[in-house]
Amino acid sequence: MFRFQETLPKLPLPSLKKTCEGYLNMVRPLLTESEFIITRKAVMDFHQGVGKQLQNQLKMIDLSTNTSYLHAFMEDNYLENRSPLPVNRNPVTLAEPISEYSNLTFPHFVANIVHNTLIFYMNIKNRELSPDIEIGKDKGHLYGMCMFQYDKMFGSTRIPCIKRDIFQVHNNSVHAIVIYRNVFYTLPLIKEGKISVVREIEQKIKWIIKDVPFGPPVGVLTGMNRTDWAIIRFYMASVSKKNKRSLELIDKALFVICLDETFPYSLEEELKNGFYGFQNRWFDKPIQLIFTPNNCWSFNMEHTGFDGYLKVKFFREVNRKIQGYKQVVTTCDPPKKLQWELNQKVLKEIDRASIALESLNARHELMVLEFKEFGSDWVESHGLDSDAFFQLAIQLAYIRLHGHIGSISEVVGTRNFQYGRFETFLTVTDESVKFIKTISEADSNEIRYSYLKRAVNAHYQNILNCKQGNYIRFHLFALRTLALYQGLAIDMFQDNAYKNIFCQPIVCTTSLGPRYISCSPFVTAHGYSINYTISKEKIVLNVLTSEQRAEEFIKEINLSLLELKNIAEVK
Repeated sequence: MFRFQETLPKLPLPSLKKTCEGYLNMVRPLLTESEFIITRKAVMDFHQGVGKQLQNQLKMIDLSTNTSYLHAFMEDNYLENRSPLPVNRNPVTLAEPISEYSNLTFPHFVANIVHNTLIFYMNIKNRELSPDIEIGKDKGHLYGMCMFQYDKMFGSTRIPCIKRDIFQVHNNSVHAIVIYRNVFYTLPLIKEGKISVVREIEQKIKWIIKDVPFGPPVGVLTGMNRTDWAIIRFYMASVSKKNKRSLELIDKALFVICLDETFPYSLEEELKNGFYGFQNRWFDKPIQLIFTPNNCWSFNMEHTGFDGYLKVKFFREVNRKIQGYKQVVTTCDPPKKLQWELNQKVLKEIDRASIALESLNARHELMVLEFKEFGSDWVESHGLDSDAFFQLAIQLAYIRLHGHIGSISEVVGTRNFQYGRFETFLTVTDESVKFIKTISEADSNEIRYSYLKRAVNAHYQNILNCKQGNYIRFHLFALRTLALYQGLAIDMFQDNAYKNIFCQPIVCTTSLGPRYISCSPFVTAHGYSINYTISKEKIVLNVLTSEQRAEEFIKEINLSLLELKNIAEVK
Protein backbone atom coordinates (compact mmCIF):
# COMPACT_ATOMS: atom_id res chain seq x y z
CA MET A 1 0.00 0.00 0.00
CA PHE A 2 2.78 2.43 0.88
CA ARG A 3 5.16 1.09 -1.75
CA PHE A 4 5.81 4.51 -3.27
CA GLN A 5 5.44 6.61 -0.12
CA GLU A 6 9.11 7.07 0.73
CA THR A 7 10.03 7.86 -2.87
CA LEU A 8 7.49 10.69 -3.15
CA PRO A 9 8.96 14.19 -2.84
CA LYS A 10 7.93 16.51 -0.05
CA LEU A 11 5.53 19.26 -1.11
CA PRO A 12 7.85 22.14 -2.08
CA LEU A 13 7.58 25.58 -0.53
CA PRO A 14 7.43 27.96 -3.53
CA SER A 15 9.58 31.06 -3.60
CA LEU A 16 7.85 34.26 -2.54
CA LYS A 17 8.82 35.93 -5.81
CA LYS A 18 7.34 33.16 -7.95
CA THR A 19 4.09 33.10 -5.99
CA CYS A 20 3.66 36.88 -6.15
CA GLU A 21 4.27 36.85 -9.91
CA GLY A 22 1.87 33.94 -10.38
CA TYR A 23 -0.78 35.69 -8.30
CA LEU A 24 -0.56 38.85 -10.41
CA ASN A 25 -0.82 36.81 -13.60
CA MET A 26 -3.88 35.03 -12.22
CA VAL A 27 -5.86 38.12 -11.19
CA ARG A 28 -4.82 40.44 -14.04
CA PRO A 29 -7.49 39.26 -16.53
CA LEU A 30 -10.17 39.90 -13.90
CA LEU A 31 -9.20 43.50 -13.08
CA THR A 32 -9.43 46.86 -14.79
CA GLU A 33 -6.17 48.68 -15.50
CA SER A 34 -6.64 51.00 -12.53
CA GLU A 35 -7.51 48.10 -10.22
CA PHE A 36 -4.46 46.16 -11.38
CA ILE A 37 -2.15 49.12 -10.64
CA ILE A 38 -3.42 49.18 -7.04
CA THR A 39 -3.07 45.41 -6.71
CA ARG A 40 0.42 45.32 -8.20
CA LYS A 41 1.64 47.99 -5.74
CA ALA A 42 0.19 46.07 -2.79
CA VAL A 43 1.91 42.89 -3.99
CA MET A 44 5.26 44.63 -4.54
CA ASP A 45 5.09 46.18 -1.06
CA PHE A 46 4.33 42.77 0.43
CA HIS A 47 7.11 41.05 -1.52
CA GLN A 48 9.71 43.63 -0.56
CA GLY A 49 8.51 44.03 3.03
CA VAL A 50 6.74 41.84 5.59
CA GLY A 51 6.32 39.01 3.08
CA LYS A 52 10.00 38.14 3.49
CA GLN A 53 9.58 37.73 7.24
CA LEU A 54 6.51 35.53 6.82
CA GLN A 55 8.22 33.44 4.12
CA ASN A 56 11.18 32.83 6.45
CA GLN A 57 8.76 31.63 9.11
CA LEU A 58 7.19 29.24 6.61
CA LYS A 59 10.67 27.95 5.77
CA MET A 60 11.26 27.15 9.44
CA ILE A 61 7.91 25.37 9.64
CA ASP A 62 8.74 23.43 6.49
CA LEU A 63 12.11 22.31 7.87
CA SER A 64 10.64 21.25 11.20
CA THR A 65 7.74 19.10 9.97
CA ASN A 66 7.56 15.64 8.44
CA THR A 67 4.35 16.53 6.61
CA SER A 68 4.34 19.86 4.77
CA TYR A 69 4.40 23.57 5.46
CA LEU A 70 0.64 23.57 4.68
CA HIS A 71 -0.56 20.59 6.67
CA ALA A 72 -1.48 22.28 9.95
CA PHE A 73 -2.93 25.34 8.20
CA MET A 74 -5.21 23.16 6.07
CA GLU A 75 -6.45 21.23 9.10
CA ASP A 76 -7.17 24.46 10.98
CA ASN A 77 -9.00 25.80 7.93
CA TYR A 78 -11.43 22.89 8.09
CA LEU A 79 -11.83 22.59 11.85
CA GLU A 80 -12.07 26.30 12.69
CA ASN A 81 -14.80 26.91 10.12
CA ARG A 82 -18.13 27.42 11.87
CA SER A 83 -20.45 26.92 8.88
CA PRO A 84 -23.00 24.09 8.96
CA LEU A 85 -21.65 21.00 7.18
CA PRO A 86 -24.60 20.15 4.89
CA VAL A 87 -24.73 22.18 1.66
CA ASN A 88 -21.87 24.42 2.86
CA ARG A 89 -19.07 21.89 3.37
CA ASN A 90 -19.91 18.23 2.68
CA PRO A 91 -19.81 17.03 -0.95
CA VAL A 92 -21.71 14.00 -2.22
CA THR A 93 -20.78 11.53 -4.98
CA LEU A 94 -23.10 9.06 -6.70
CA ALA A 95 -22.29 5.42 -7.32
CA GLU A 96 -22.76 4.16 -10.86
CA PRO A 97 -25.70 1.76 -11.40
CA ILE A 98 -24.51 -1.86 -11.51
CA SER A 99 -26.58 -4.35 -13.49
CA GLU A 100 -25.85 -7.19 -11.03
CA TYR A 101 -27.61 -5.22 -8.29
CA SER A 102 -30.78 -4.26 -10.17
CA ASN A 103 -32.81 -7.33 -9.17
CA LEU A 104 -31.59 -7.69 -5.59
CA THR A 105 -33.85 -6.97 -2.64
CA PHE A 106 -33.02 -3.76 -0.81
CA PRO A 107 -31.46 -5.49 2.26
CA HIS A 108 -29.40 -7.78 0.01
CA PHE A 109 -28.21 -4.82 -2.05
CA VAL A 110 -27.17 -2.87 1.06
CA ALA A 111 -25.45 -5.94 2.51
CA ASN A 112 -23.38 -6.38 -0.66
CA ILE A 113 -22.09 -2.81 -0.53
CA VAL A 114 -21.44 -2.97 3.22
CA HIS A 115 -19.53 -6.25 2.85
CA ASN A 116 -17.37 -4.84 0.06
CA THR A 117 -16.79 -1.73 2.17
CA LEU A 118 -15.51 -3.94 4.98
CA ILE A 119 -13.09 -5.63 2.58
CA PHE A 120 -11.87 -2.19 1.51
CA TYR A 121 -11.38 -1.21 5.16
CA MET A 122 -9.54 -4.43 6.03
CA ASN A 123 -7.24 -3.95 3.05
CA ILE A 124 -6.34 -0.53 4.43
CA LYS A 125 -5.92 -1.84 7.97
CA ASN A 126 -3.74 -4.75 6.83
CA ARG A 127 -1.80 -2.54 4.39
CA GLU A 128 -2.95 -4.69 1.46
CA LEU A 129 -4.71 -1.97 -0.54
CA SER A 130 -3.02 -1.46 -3.90
CA PRO A 131 -1.20 1.89 -4.12
CA ASP A 132 -2.82 4.65 -6.16
CA ILE A 133 -1.10 5.38 -9.44
CA GLU A 134 -1.49 8.29 -11.83
CA ILE A 135 -0.82 7.83 -15.52
CA GLY A 136 1.16 10.64 -17.11
CA LYS A 137 -0.06 12.47 -20.20
CA ASP A 138 2.54 10.61 -22.22
CA LYS A 139 0.57 7.42 -21.31
CA GLY A 140 3.86 5.65 -20.71
CA HIS A 141 4.85 6.87 -17.25
CA LEU A 142 3.25 5.84 -13.96
CA TYR A 143 3.41 8.01 -10.85
CA GLY A 144 2.80 6.78 -7.30
CA MET A 145 0.41 8.74 -5.09
CA CYS A 146 0.44 9.57 -1.38
CA MET A 147 -1.73 7.14 0.60
CA PHE A 148 -1.79 8.72 4.07
CA GLN A 149 -5.38 9.99 3.77
CA TYR A 150 -6.81 6.45 3.64
CA ASP A 151 -6.05 5.99 7.34
CA LYS A 152 -8.51 8.80 8.12
CA MET A 153 -11.51 7.38 6.28
CA PHE A 154 -12.82 4.74 8.70
CA GLY A 155 -13.54 4.94 12.41
CA SER A 156 -13.14 8.69 12.26
CA THR A 157 -15.34 11.62 13.20
CA ARG A 158 -15.44 15.37 13.58
CA ILE A 159 -16.29 16.44 17.14
CA PRO A 160 -17.85 19.92 17.42
CA CYS A 161 -16.20 22.34 19.83
CA ILE A 162 -16.82 25.99 20.66
CA LYS A 163 -13.98 27.53 18.62
CA ARG A 164 -12.22 24.70 16.78
CA ASP A 165 -13.53 21.18 16.19
CA ILE A 166 -11.51 18.01 16.85
CA PHE A 167 -10.91 15.28 14.27
CA GLN A 168 -10.64 11.84 15.87
CA VAL A 169 -9.68 8.46 14.43
CA HIS A 170 -10.50 5.22 16.27
CA ASN A 171 -8.23 2.48 14.97
CA ASN A 172 -10.02 -0.56 16.40
CA SER A 173 -13.62 0.09 15.44
CA VAL A 174 -15.73 -3.01 14.80
CA HIS A 175 -19.22 -1.63 14.14
CA ALA A 176 -21.12 0.69 11.82
CA ILE A 177 -24.11 2.87 12.62
CA VAL A 178 -27.37 2.32 10.73
CA ILE A 179 -29.93 5.13 10.62
CA TYR A 180 -33.46 4.24 9.52
CA ARG A 181 -36.44 6.55 10.04
CA ASN A 182 -34.13 8.65 12.26
CA VAL A 183 -33.60 5.68 14.61
CA PHE A 184 -29.95 4.75 15.24
CA TYR A 185 -28.55 1.23 15.58
CA THR A 186 -25.12 -0.22 16.13
CA LEU A 187 -24.32 -2.87 13.51
CA PRO A 188 -21.44 -5.13 14.65
CA LEU A 189 -19.44 -6.16 11.58
CA ILE A 190 -16.03 -7.40 12.71
CA LYS A 191 -15.19 -10.09 15.25
CA GLU A 192 -11.65 -11.20 16.10
CA GLY A 193 -10.35 -9.63 12.92
CA LYS A 194 -12.94 -11.30 10.68
CA ILE A 195 -15.76 -9.56 8.80
CA SER A 196 -19.44 -10.46 8.59
CA VAL A 197 -20.66 -12.45 5.60
CA VAL A 198 -23.25 -10.91 3.29
CA ARG A 199 -26.04 -13.19 4.49
CA GLU A 200 -25.63 -12.12 8.11
CA ILE A 201 -25.51 -8.41 7.23
CA GLU A 202 -28.64 -8.86 5.10
CA GLN A 203 -30.54 -10.49 7.97
CA LYS A 204 -29.59 -7.66 10.33
CA ILE A 205 -30.71 -5.02 7.83
CA LYS A 206 -34.04 -6.85 7.44
CA TRP A 207 -34.47 -6.86 11.21
CA ILE A 208 -33.75 -3.13 11.45
CA ILE A 209 -36.23 -2.05 8.77
CA LYS A 210 -39.07 -4.24 10.05
CA ASP A 211 -41.88 -2.03 11.39
CA VAL A 212 -39.66 0.64 12.89
CA PRO A 213 -41.59 3.77 13.99
CA PHE A 214 -40.10 7.16 13.16
CA GLY A 215 -37.85 8.71 15.79
CA PRO A 216 -36.94 12.33 16.45
CA PRO A 217 -34.33 13.46 13.88
CA VAL A 218 -31.43 13.82 16.31
CA GLY A 219 -28.98 13.85 13.40
CA VAL A 220 -30.19 17.25 12.18
CA LEU A 221 -28.25 18.75 15.08
CA THR A 222 -25.03 17.86 13.23
CA GLY A 223 -26.22 20.21 10.47
CA MET A 224 -26.18 23.29 12.69
CA ASN A 225 -23.56 25.98 12.99
CA ARG A 226 -20.61 24.20 14.58
CA THR A 227 -20.54 26.28 17.76
CA ASP A 228 -24.29 25.86 18.29
CA TRP A 229 -23.97 22.10 17.82
CA ALA A 230 -20.99 21.94 20.19
CA ILE A 231 -22.99 23.61 22.98
CA ILE A 232 -25.98 21.31 22.46
CA ARG A 233 -23.80 18.18 22.27
CA PHE A 234 -21.98 19.06 25.51
CA TYR A 235 -25.35 19.63 27.15
CA MET A 236 -26.86 16.37 25.87
CA ALA A 237 -23.90 14.35 27.15
CA SER A 238 -23.93 16.08 30.54
CA VAL A 239 -27.62 15.49 31.32
CA SER A 240 -27.81 11.82 30.29
CA LYS A 241 -25.45 8.85 30.41
CA LYS A 242 -27.49 7.26 27.63
CA ASN A 243 -26.91 10.26 25.38
CA LYS A 244 -23.21 10.23 26.18
CA ARG A 245 -22.93 6.51 25.37
CA SER A 246 -24.86 6.89 22.10
CA LEU A 247 -22.61 9.75 21.01
CA GLU A 248 -19.52 7.68 21.81
CA LEU A 249 -20.80 4.74 19.76
CA ILE A 250 -21.45 7.00 16.77
CA ASP A 251 -18.02 8.61 17.11
CA LYS A 252 -16.27 5.22 17.15
CA ALA A 253 -18.25 3.68 14.29
CA LEU A 254 -16.43 2.66 11.12
CA PHE A 255 -18.98 4.52 9.00
CA VAL A 256 -22.68 5.40 8.83
CA ILE A 257 -25.32 3.59 6.76
CA CYS A 258 -28.35 5.76 5.93
CA LEU A 259 -31.39 3.75 4.83
CA ASP A 260 -33.70 6.22 3.10
CA GLU A 261 -37.24 5.62 1.88
CA THR A 262 -37.23 8.10 -0.99
CA PHE A 263 -37.22 6.87 -4.60
CA PRO A 264 -35.06 9.25 -6.66
CA TYR A 265 -36.30 8.96 -10.23
CA SER A 266 -33.41 10.73 -11.97
CA LEU A 267 -29.75 11.61 -11.64
CA GLU A 268 -30.79 15.05 -10.45
CA GLU A 269 -33.05 13.66 -7.73
CA GLU A 270 -30.32 11.28 -6.57
CA LEU A 271 -27.92 14.20 -6.19
CA LYS A 272 -30.50 16.25 -4.32
CA ASN A 273 -31.21 13.42 -1.89
CA GLY A 274 -27.52 12.86 -1.20
CA PHE A 275 -26.59 16.54 -1.01
CA TYR A 276 -29.70 18.18 0.48
CA GLY A 277 -31.20 15.37 2.54
CA PHE A 278 -30.91 16.00 6.28
CA GLN A 279 -33.23 13.41 7.82
CA ASN A 280 -31.49 10.09 8.55
CA ARG A 281 -28.04 11.69 8.63
CA TRP A 282 -25.02 12.27 10.88
CA PHE A 283 -22.91 14.85 9.05
CA ASP A 284 -19.93 14.64 11.43
CA LYS A 285 -18.96 11.20 10.09
CA PRO A 286 -16.57 11.26 7.11
CA ILE A 287 -18.37 8.33 5.46
CA GLN A 288 -22.15 8.35 5.14
CA LEU A 289 -23.35 5.71 2.68
CA ILE A 290 -26.88 6.70 1.64
CA PHE A 291 -29.09 3.95 0.20
CA THR A 292 -32.51 4.23 -1.46
CA PRO A 293 -34.97 1.36 -2.12
CA ASN A 294 -34.45 1.51 -5.90
CA ASN A 295 -30.91 0.21 -5.24
CA CYS A 296 -29.10 3.51 -5.72
CA TRP A 297 -26.49 4.76 -3.31
CA SER A 298 -24.26 7.74 -2.69
CA PHE A 299 -21.38 8.85 -0.47
CA ASN A 300 -21.75 12.02 1.62
CA MET A 301 -18.32 13.02 2.89
CA GLU A 302 -17.03 15.17 5.75
CA HIS A 303 -13.94 16.72 4.19
CA THR A 304 -11.44 17.27 7.03
CA GLY A 305 -9.48 14.02 6.86
CA PHE A 306 -9.43 13.21 3.17
CA ASP A 307 -10.31 14.49 -0.28
CA GLY A 308 -12.83 13.43 -2.89
CA TYR A 309 -10.22 11.73 -5.05
CA LEU A 310 -10.15 8.82 -2.59
CA LYS A 311 -13.79 8.12 -3.40
CA VAL A 312 -12.76 7.13 -6.92
CA LYS A 313 -10.83 4.13 -5.61
CA PHE A 314 -13.49 3.44 -3.00
CA PHE A 315 -16.24 3.18 -5.61
CA ARG A 316 -14.06 1.12 -7.93
CA GLU A 317 -13.37 -1.42 -5.17
CA VAL A 318 -16.78 -1.39 -3.46
CA ASN A 319 -19.37 -0.81 -6.18
CA ARG A 320 -19.11 -4.21 -7.85
CA LYS A 321 -20.27 -7.76 -7.35
CA ILE A 322 -19.17 -9.49 -4.17
CA GLN A 323 -15.47 -10.15 -3.90
CA GLY A 324 -14.11 -13.25 -2.19
CA TYR A 325 -12.54 -12.67 1.22
CA LYS A 326 -11.10 -15.46 3.33
CA GLN A 327 -11.37 -13.90 6.79
CA VAL A 328 -15.15 -13.99 7.38
CA VAL A 329 -17.32 -14.74 10.38
CA THR A 330 -21.01 -15.66 10.63
CA THR A 331 -21.78 -14.83 14.26
CA CYS A 332 -21.32 -11.14 15.04
CA ASP A 333 -23.48 -9.64 17.79
CA PRO A 334 -27.00 -8.46 16.86
CA PRO A 335 -27.79 -4.79 16.19
CA LYS A 336 -28.69 -2.63 19.17
CA LYS A 337 -30.85 0.46 19.17
CA LEU A 338 -29.15 3.57 20.49
CA GLN A 339 -30.91 5.24 23.39
CA TRP A 340 -31.57 8.97 23.62
CA GLU A 341 -33.01 11.00 26.48
CA LEU A 342 -34.25 14.19 24.85
CA ASN A 343 -35.75 16.84 27.09
CA GLN A 344 -37.71 19.85 25.87
CA LYS A 345 -34.56 21.95 25.43
CA VAL A 346 -33.02 19.41 23.06
CA LEU A 347 -36.29 18.79 21.18
CA LYS A 348 -36.64 22.53 20.66
CA GLU A 349 -33.11 22.66 19.20
CA ILE A 350 -33.94 19.73 16.90
CA ASP A 351 -36.96 21.67 15.60
CA ARG A 352 -34.85 24.78 15.16
CA ALA A 353 -32.17 22.86 13.25
CA SER A 354 -34.78 21.24 10.99
CA ILE A 355 -36.32 24.60 10.11
CA ALA A 356 -32.88 26.10 9.40
CA LEU A 357 -31.93 23.23 7.07
CA GLU A 358 -35.28 23.41 5.27
CA SER A 359 -34.66 27.12 4.72
CA LEU A 360 -31.08 26.51 3.58
CA ASN A 361 -32.19 23.94 1.02
CA ALA A 362 -34.99 26.18 -0.25
CA ARG A 363 -32.44 28.87 -1.09
CA HIS A 364 -30.49 26.56 -3.41
CA GLU A 365 -31.15 25.26 -6.88
CA LEU A 366 -29.52 22.17 -8.41
CA MET A 367 -29.84 21.10 -12.05
CA VAL A 368 -28.14 18.44 -14.18
CA LEU A 369 -27.14 18.41 -17.85
CA GLU A 370 -26.25 15.25 -19.77
CA PHE A 371 -24.49 16.56 -22.87
CA LYS A 372 -24.34 13.73 -25.42
CA GLU A 373 -23.03 15.51 -28.53
CA PHE A 374 -19.43 14.51 -27.81
CA GLY A 375 -16.97 13.60 -25.08
CA SER A 376 -13.24 13.46 -24.51
CA ASP A 377 -12.54 11.26 -27.56
CA TRP A 378 -13.89 13.86 -29.97
CA VAL A 379 -12.16 16.79 -28.25
CA GLU A 380 -8.78 15.09 -28.10
CA SER A 381 -9.06 13.96 -31.72
CA HIS A 382 -9.05 17.66 -32.58
CA GLY A 383 -5.77 18.30 -30.77
CA LEU A 384 -7.27 19.75 -27.58
CA ASP A 385 -7.29 18.83 -23.90
CA SER A 386 -10.87 17.93 -22.92
CA ASP A 387 -10.76 19.47 -19.43
CA ALA A 388 -9.44 22.78 -20.73
CA PHE A 389 -12.01 22.71 -23.54
CA PHE A 390 -14.85 22.31 -21.05
CA GLN A 391 -13.48 25.02 -18.77
CA LEU A 392 -13.47 27.46 -21.69
CA ALA A 393 -17.11 26.60 -22.33
CA ILE A 394 -17.88 27.55 -18.71
CA GLN A 395 -16.09 30.90 -19.13
CA LEU A 396 -17.98 31.65 -22.33
CA ALA A 397 -21.30 30.63 -20.77
CA TYR A 398 -20.73 32.83 -17.72
CA ILE A 399 -19.96 35.86 -19.89
CA ARG A 400 -23.04 35.23 -22.03
CA LEU A 401 -25.21 34.92 -18.91
CA HIS A 402 -23.82 37.82 -16.87
CA GLY A 403 -22.27 40.12 -19.46
CA HIS A 404 -18.79 40.15 -17.94
CA ILE A 405 -15.86 37.89 -17.05
CA GLY A 406 -16.19 35.99 -13.79
CA SER A 407 -13.70 34.53 -11.34
CA ILE A 408 -13.75 30.75 -11.89
CA SER A 409 -11.71 28.19 -9.94
CA GLU A 410 -10.74 24.58 -10.57
CA VAL A 411 -9.46 21.97 -8.11
CA VAL A 412 -6.32 19.96 -8.91
CA GLY A 413 -5.20 16.96 -6.85
CA THR A 414 -1.56 16.96 -5.69
CA ARG A 415 -1.14 13.58 -4.05
CA ASN A 416 1.99 13.11 -6.15
CA PHE A 417 3.70 14.71 -3.12
CA GLN A 418 3.94 13.32 0.40
CA TYR A 419 0.94 14.62 2.35
CA GLY A 420 -0.22 16.50 -0.73
CA ARG A 421 -3.94 17.19 -0.97
CA PHE A 422 -5.05 19.67 -3.61
CA GLU A 423 -4.62 23.17 -4.99
CA THR A 424 -7.13 25.49 -6.64
CA PHE A 425 -6.38 27.98 -9.39
CA LEU A 426 -8.31 30.61 -11.33
CA THR A 427 -9.05 29.42 -14.84
CA VAL A 428 -9.48 32.78 -16.60
CA THR A 429 -6.23 33.68 -18.38
CA ASP A 430 -5.09 36.38 -20.78
CA GLU A 431 -5.27 33.71 -23.48
CA SER A 432 -8.85 32.69 -22.65
CA VAL A 433 -10.00 36.32 -22.63
CA LYS A 434 -8.41 36.88 -26.06
CA PHE A 435 -9.99 33.71 -27.40
CA ILE A 436 -13.48 34.71 -26.27
CA LYS A 437 -13.02 38.08 -27.95
CA THR A 438 -12.07 36.40 -31.23
CA ILE A 439 -15.34 34.46 -31.26
CA SER A 440 -17.16 37.66 -32.21
CA GLU A 441 -14.29 39.58 -33.81
CA ALA A 442 -12.36 37.06 -35.93
CA ASP A 443 -13.13 36.54 -39.62
CA SER A 444 -12.71 32.76 -39.70
CA ASN A 445 -12.80 29.63 -37.56
CA GLU A 446 -9.17 29.00 -38.49
CA ILE A 447 -8.22 32.15 -36.56
CA ARG A 448 -10.59 31.29 -33.74
CA TYR A 449 -9.09 27.79 -33.50
CA SER A 450 -5.56 29.18 -33.19
CA TYR A 451 -6.67 31.30 -30.22
CA LEU A 452 -8.63 28.37 -28.80
CA LYS A 453 -5.47 26.25 -28.94
CA ARG A 454 -3.47 28.90 -27.07
CA ALA A 455 -6.14 29.19 -24.39
CA VAL A 456 -6.25 25.41 -23.96
CA ASN A 457 -2.46 25.25 -23.66
CA ALA A 458 -2.43 28.04 -21.06
CA HIS A 459 -5.04 26.19 -19.00
CA TYR A 460 -3.13 22.94 -19.20
CA GLN A 461 0.06 24.73 -18.10
CA ASN A 462 -1.74 26.01 -15.00
CA ILE A 463 -2.73 22.45 -14.12
CA LEU A 464 0.88 21.32 -14.56
CA ASN A 465 2.05 24.13 -12.28
CA CYS A 466 -0.30 22.87 -9.56
CA LYS A 467 0.84 19.28 -10.10
CA GLN A 468 4.46 20.41 -9.74
CA GLY A 469 3.71 21.94 -6.34
CA ASN A 470 3.84 25.54 -7.52
CA TYR A 471 1.01 26.50 -5.21
CA ILE A 472 -0.27 30.06 -5.33
CA ARG A 473 -3.63 29.93 -3.58
CA PHE A 474 -2.54 27.88 -0.57
CA HIS A 475 0.93 29.40 -0.31
CA LEU A 476 -0.70 32.83 0.02
CA PHE A 477 -3.27 31.33 2.39
CA ALA A 478 -0.47 30.11 4.69
CA LEU A 479 1.28 33.49 4.57
CA ARG A 480 -1.97 35.32 5.32
CA THR A 481 -2.81 32.97 8.20
CA LEU A 482 0.61 33.53 9.76
CA ALA A 483 0.06 37.27 9.45
CA LEU A 484 -3.36 37.04 11.13
CA TYR A 485 -1.95 34.97 14.00
CA GLN A 486 0.61 37.71 14.61
CA GLY A 487 -1.82 40.61 14.32
CA LEU A 488 -0.26 41.96 11.12
CA ALA A 489 -2.46 44.09 8.84
CA ILE A 490 -1.28 43.69 5.25
CA ASP A 491 -2.65 45.76 2.37
CA MET A 492 -2.28 42.93 -0.16
CA PHE A 493 -4.65 40.70 1.80
CA GLN A 494 -7.16 43.55 2.24
CA ASP A 495 -7.10 44.39 -1.46
CA ASN A 496 -10.24 43.73 -3.51
CA ALA A 497 -8.33 41.43 -5.88
CA TYR A 498 -7.36 39.08 -3.06
CA LYS A 499 -10.43 39.26 -0.81
CA ASN A 500 -13.24 39.33 -3.34
CA ILE A 501 -11.83 37.76 -6.51
CA PHE A 502 -8.96 35.42 -5.70
CA CYS A 503 -10.40 33.97 -2.48
CA GLN A 504 -14.06 34.22 -3.49
CA PRO A 505 -14.41 32.72 -6.97
CA ILE A 506 -17.92 33.19 -8.29
CA VAL A 507 -17.84 29.73 -9.92
CA CYS A 508 -16.17 26.73 -8.26
CA THR A 509 -15.55 23.72 -10.50
CA THR A 510 -14.33 20.22 -9.77
CA SER A 511 -14.22 16.78 -11.37
CA LEU A 512 -13.45 13.29 -10.08
CA GLY A 513 -12.64 11.95 -13.52
CA PRO A 514 -14.77 10.37 -16.23
CA ARG A 515 -17.12 8.20 -14.15
CA TYR A 516 -18.30 9.75 -10.90
CA ILE A 517 -20.71 12.66 -10.73
CA SER A 518 -20.62 14.72 -7.54
CA CYS A 519 -22.16 17.81 -6.04
CA SER A 520 -20.12 20.14 -3.86
CA PRO A 521 -20.63 23.54 -2.22
CA PHE A 522 -19.82 26.90 -3.76
CA VAL A 523 -17.77 29.57 -1.98
CA THR A 524 -19.50 32.92 -2.42
CA ALA A 525 -23.02 33.69 -1.23
CA HIS A 526 -24.28 34.32 -4.77
CA GLY A 527 -21.99 31.95 -6.62
CA TYR A 528 -22.15 28.66 -8.47
CA SER A 529 -20.67 25.20 -8.07
CA ILE A 530 -20.17 23.06 -11.18
CA ASN A 531 -19.21 19.40 -10.88
CA TYR A 532 -18.59 17.49 -14.08
CA THR A 533 -17.45 14.23 -15.61
CA ILE A 534 -16.03 14.00 -19.12
CA SER A 535 -16.26 10.46 -20.45
CA LYS A 536 -15.28 9.30 -23.92
CA GLU A 537 -18.69 9.97 -25.44
CA LYS A 538 -20.49 12.52 -23.24
CA ILE A 539 -20.21 15.19 -20.57
CA VAL A 540 -22.36 15.13 -17.43
CA LEU A 541 -22.46 18.19 -15.21
CA ASN A 542 -24.54 19.82 -12.53
CA VAL A 543 -24.92 23.44 -11.49
CA LEU A 544 -25.65 24.37 -7.87
CA THR A 545 -26.50 27.96 -7.02
CA SER A 546 -28.52 30.20 -4.72
CA GLU A 547 -29.10 32.62 -7.60
CA GLN A 548 -32.01 30.63 -9.08
CA ARG A 549 -30.28 30.77 -12.46
CA ALA A 550 -29.07 27.18 -12.73
CA GLU A 551 -31.28 26.42 -15.72
CA GLU A 552 -30.07 29.51 -17.59
CA PHE A 553 -26.43 28.68 -16.86
CA ILE A 554 -26.88 25.10 -18.05
CA LYS A 555 -28.47 26.30 -21.29
CA GLU A 556 -25.53 28.65 -21.90
CA ILE A 557 -23.00 25.87 -21.20
CA ASN A 558 -24.81 23.63 -23.68
CA LEU A 559 -24.73 26.35 -26.35
CA SER A 560 -21.09 27.19 -25.58
CA LEU A 561 -20.01 23.56 -26.00
CA LEU A 562 -21.72 23.44 -29.39
CA GLU A 563 -20.09 26.72 -30.40
CA LEU A 564 -16.63 25.52 -29.41
CA LYS A 565 -17.29 22.29 -31.30
CA ASN A 566 -18.03 24.30 -34.43
CA ILE A 567 -14.72 26.17 -34.04
CA ALA A 568 -12.68 23.03 -33.33
CA GLU A 569 -14.03 21.23 -36.39
CA VAL A 570 -11.68 23.22 -38.64
CA LYS A 571 -8.88 20.99 -37.30
